[in-house]
Amino acid sequence: MTLERLAQPSKVLLRLSHQYGLGEHPYWSQPWSVDLGVLRFPRPLHNCTETSLSGNQPKGSMPRPEWQVDRLGQWQAHAWRRLPPVQCGRPTGVNLVSLGPLEIKTLLLDFE
Repeated sequence: MTLERLAQPSKVLLRLSHQYGLGEHPYWSQPWSVDLGVLRFPRPLHNCTETSLSGNQPKGSMPRPEWQVDRLGQWQAHAWRRLPPVQCGRPTGVNLVSLGPLEIKTLLLDFE
């Protein structure tokens, strides 16, 4: 969706989006994972951090609202909505980013 070089030469903003809604298609509406390790970047990926959609703050530092959608408070978020913020790259050894239906994730990539 977005690949933007930032002012710092080793930083890139990457925004990924899932194009199908929940129940819109039996196959394409499923959660998907993107392996950043198979993408061809000019330098090795050192670190990646999930940020707010605007990319101005780490998602882990943002408060999470508690939503109540019925009178009994028995609503449960889908499993992919309860995942912790993405941390990937060389320090973690993990390069997978998972997206649920109609989800958008913004990642700050840091290269060596």
